Amino acid sequence: MDQMTGYMTSEGGTTTQGEPTLSSVSLIARKGQVMAIATEEMLADVAINLVSAYAVRAGKALGALEDNQFFKDGSGTAPNISAFLAGTTYTETTSAALSYTDVIGMYFALPQAYRDQGKWLIADNVLILLSALKDANARPFYSTMTELPRPLVDDPTAIGTLLGTPVYSVPFTNGTIWFGDPSAAYAVGSRQGIESRVDTSVGFVAGNVYFKISQRFDGNNLDAIAGRNCTGITSVN
Repeated sequence: MDQMTGYMTSEGGTTTQGEPTLSSVSLIARKGQVMAIATEEMLADVAINLVSAYAVRAGKALGALEDNQFFKDGSGTAPNISAFLAGTTYTETTSAALSYTDVIGMYFALPQAYRDQGKWLIADNVLILLSALKDANARPFYSTMTELPRPLVDDPTAIGTLLGTPVYSVPFTNGTIWFGDPSAAYAVGSRQGIESRVDTSVGFVAGNVYFKISQRFDGNNLDAIAGRNCTGITSVN
């Protein structure tokens, strides 16, 4: 669903229709899962709380799985989620090369209505390239990545700022940079939260205990206008 449009009208007049275009976006939950096996002897003898250790690591593994699905692996082909975060393609001046002008261009190509909540989501290899990017006066353009203390932004998980807007490292495919309002561009749906189950019947003879931690979720694109992305970046200039 894109943004609404406002129009001027005379007193007592009727304005042009301005409601957003609506379309159906499916959210079909898929299952992400972590499984672990421990013997009864391990559970009895290990010096740490093995169940707690499994739970913590399973939560982190599911979080990493979600990120990969939302930013890279969500292909729409089962068992993957419906789609990863896309947006409207921004074509750089020189193919595969990101320039100072391109970064400015991506920022202003995004409609103003989305800029207030705008965020840069960038693959790690592009962040490394950006750290070497300089403006026309040879000044570092993305110096905040190495600044200590960190720049002041609302979200402490941001690793810096670009044009005064927070930057986040995400597991995009190498060469990808995205700017926009994620909450307007993308929908995430989850079911039932994280579920944990334990079973001793399958491995009864061997004395094995099975742990299964599952989460059902999906993601799909809502509004392509709310984001701009470049892919295949291999250099900066």
